[in-house]
Amino acid sequence: MKYILILFTFLGFTTFGLAQSKTAHINYSQLVLLMPETKAAGEALEAFTQNYKTELAKLEGQYKTKVDALKKEEQTLLPTIIELRQKEIKDLEASYAKLNEAAKKEINDKDNALFVPIFEKAKTAVTAIAKEKGYDYVIDSSKGQYVYMNPKDNILELAKKKLGL
Repeated sequence: MKYILILFTFLGFTTFGLAQSKTAHINYSQLVLLMPETKAAGEALEAFTQNYKTELAKLEGQYKTKVDALKKEEQTLLPTIIELRQKEIKDLEASYAKLNEAAKKEINDKDNALFVPIFEKAKTAVTAIAKEKGYDYVIDSSKGQYVYMNPKDNILELAKKKLGL
């Protein structure tokens, strides 16, 4: 009986200790969007992406032209020439697929190179505020998966100030 009483006492103190945690919230996505680096990174990524879009559009145009030409002339061409043109079309398809795959990887890599430092800078600011203000937890409210958050515990303005926004 004595051990049960000690166990309940311990559990009660543990629960009481957890109930004393300080929690804040911030719309992390909004904070990142407010940072000037985000706009610059977005523009740089768009310019980088545009190069691939242009090249892919050229290949697509060449492909369409060759397919249309083959359809028009197919009845009058020799089988060997038809085969040669079909091979050219398949080669264009392969080039398009290869470039498209490379573009996806390089755009993803560029996205990470541009945006990860921005997210880290925002996270560093939020972490510093949490430590300064004694918060045990900071919840990202941009996900919208909460029932209620007290507006007084929103640290967005503090984070903006810390980042000089």
